[in-house]
Amino acid sequence: MKNAKGGLTSGIVTVYVLSLSVACVGDAPFFPEPDADTTVDSAAGNDADFSDTNASTGPADQGSEGPRPCDPAAEFTIVEPVAELNGATDDEGPRLTPDELVMYITRRTGQGQPFQIYVAKRGSRDAEFGMAMPILLLANASGAMIATDQTALYYSSDRGSADAYAHLYMARLPFSAATTVALIEVNSAASDDYAPYVSADDTELYFISDRPSGADDNIYVAPRIDGRFMQPSAVAAVNSSAAERSPVLSAEGLRLYFGSTRAKTNDYDIYVARRSERHGTFEEPSPVGELNTSSFELPDWISPDECTLYFRTDRPVGPGGRDIWRARRR
Repeated sequence: MKNAKGGLTSGIVTVYVLSLSVACVGDAPFFPEPDADTTVDSAAGNDADFSDTNASTGPADQGSEGPRPCDPAAEFTIVEPVAELNGATDDEGPRLTPDELVMYITRRTGQGQPFQIYVAKRGSRDAEFGMAMPILLLANASGAMIATDQTALYYSSDRGSADAYAHLYMARLPFSAATTVALIEVNSAASDDYAPYVSADDTELYFISDRPSGADDNIYVAPRIDGRFMQPSAVAAVNSSAAERSPVLSAEGLRLYFGSTRAKTNDYDIYVARRSERHGTFEEPSPVGELNTSSFELPDWISPDECTLYFRTDRPVGPGGRDIWRARRR
């Protein structure tokens, strides 16, 4: 499947039936288009109690460490798995709060099972993460991206195969299916839209789409004006004739990390494209060579100081499936 979706602030929302279907975050989704309105179908049964999980989605304690400055142009020299969160099936799509104390991940509950969003916390940036807890969002949710102010969670979903395509959604606190709305200004009627990444200033939403229907996956960006997302456009300077996935924008907006198959057919490497001003054109992308291997790699989140990059990989040293790793600059 592909990555998560988020939704806009318009539309009436009730709870979805959480009938899950199989998909995969790193692969193309096999997802009918939502109804013309953004109303969420009613769910049967009661929601699980995630009160503690939802409480953790607010701003976390800042921890005792000071900043860890690094040269954002330097190579990543410390590369390691986040072992406490990796299991025998796919664990991927790590996205963190700016203080790096709360992580949202996409996880399978078993081989061939659908995806679900989980959240894990830790007390300091150098501590291990605690047990990841599920968040009750729309069925088959993936690729959650938390806004800088931590009041909005963007993700993608095909509503448990209720839709033929994956679409972008946004949930408000407390994060749940009931607080989720579709990003109708951004979503395509007949294409997959997934892997949302909102800019640090909340004025741009980067994502992946195979629009027009049947095209290769490319990176798109939708500007946000007066609180509403506008019509998205392709990031032409970065896209290629190959497939691109998982856009990750640096906090100041000058570097765009992403995955591409331009060098390895049917497999992804991590690339970075640079620009000299916030709304300028990106230069020709270059591979992040120290992170790329013969395995699958996709970037997922970069820290505000650009010293730490979280990514997913299926390197054979992991416990199975795709795993969460991090790379650090010193």
